[in-house]
Amino acid sequence: MIEFINVSKRYPNGVAGLRNMNLRVENGEFVFVIGQSGEGKSTLLKLMTRQEIATSGKVIIDDEDIMKISKFKVHLLRRKVGVVFQDFKLLPKMTVFENVAFALEAIGLADSQVKEKTLRVLEMVGLSEKINDYPNQLSGGEQQRVAIARAIANDPPIIIADEPTGNLDPENSSQIMDILRRLNSEGKTIIMATHNYDLIYEKDCRVIQIKQGTIHQDEVRGYYEA
Repeated sequence: MIEFINVSKRYPNGVAGLRNMNLRVENGEFVFVIGQSGEGKSTLLKLMTRQEIATSGKVIIDDEDIMKISKFKVHLLRRKVGVVFQDFKLLPKMTVFENVAFALEAIGLADSQVKEKTLRVLEMVGLSEKINDYPNQLSGGEQQRVAIARAIANDPPIIIADEPTGNLDPENSSQIMDILRRLNSEGKTIIMATHNYDLIYEKDCRVIQIKQGTIHQDEVRGYYEA
């Protein structure tokens, strides 16, 4: 469960990222976060991963206020929360296998576990035949699938996806959504920020619209007022 309790975020330049936000996301939900640039979507997601710290309020994940955890324990939070970025953030001098394995090595897993988990998730996203390729040899959709494999390699219960289809064509966007929906069907909580409202129509999901750092609408079953 993720809960925001009276959360505000003000940046040093005076800009308010979030304003007294209250939000609750239950385990296993698929939640779209929509809104124009600068309205607070990215701030919301960064607070969930402790990339940012709230100015006030509480951000609760699994009954723990993650704003209070030591910076030396943030890596433990990252085991619970996998992050997928719009720009992939792959390491260009590492192969597909190495990009995924690196994330597992960083948390201290044994070599045998790293290999097993890496091969498993790359098969899951349909890239078993690309393990020795480098990012510049992949299409945009393939690079994003590597990014998803990296995010889910350690089987986190929560996936945060920040505009994961933003740089992709419709066909590749559809493939990424199929993977995220499959992960959700397996019980993972998915929170996805997007500008592509076509991904939302007629989907059985929850849509949260952010305006000026607050929740403007919070609807279910894909309905919202654009």
